[in-house]
Amino acid sequence: VSTQSTWDAVGSIRHPIMEKAEPAHLQTVLQGLVASSYLKGTPEAEELLADKDPGLSLEDQAAIAADCQKVLEMAALNDWSVAQLSAYLDEKTNMKKESVKTFTKVWGRHREAVHASLCASSSLGKKLLGVRWRVEEPRAFAKAGQHSSDPVALVQLCLSASPSQEAETVVFEMNRETSENVVRALQAIQQQVESLSR
Repeated sequence: VSTQSTWDAVGSIRHPIMEKAEPAHLQTVLQGLVASSYLKGTPEAEELLADKDPGLSLEDQAAIAADCQKVLEMAALNDWSVAQLSAYLDEKTNMKKESVKTFTKVWGRHREAVHASLCASSSLGKKLLGVRWRVEEPRAFAKAGQHSSDPVALVQLCLSASPSQEAETVVFEMNRETSENVVRALQAIQQQVESLSR
């Protein structure tokens, strides 16, 4: 999905409270939002939340945070760069130039944390943290009473259901036929993702 088509889809969404916020107020609310929603429990979150008074009513703070969260999550889900977010804010909102700079500065610093938080919260099962593999020579991997002339791949997956849970390791073997089937399946997935991204 192109950036422009995404803009068109949300073009009718307005952010009046966010647009009126002064840059200093916007930065404080943004930092508090990032700290409380995407950096929970980290030293950085505590630093962002320490002694911060945006000088706004709680109602206005909540309204600005709600608008900011919509934009942040839209940017994260579409994997926008700082430049793409800046272009969106310039074209589709009435924000002041300084406010746009403030917003994109916060986005540039915390983009990965916002994206990682959204991915973690939207996972339907265990998350793949890493993959390791190696190929064993036939003689090194021959089992008792079983001999093969083909090498075998040993694959190790590191999985986790949530950041608070200890990672689980799964190890399995693949011969040439199995590895070819896996490659074909991954290629089919890649082609479908690419077709939907155009």
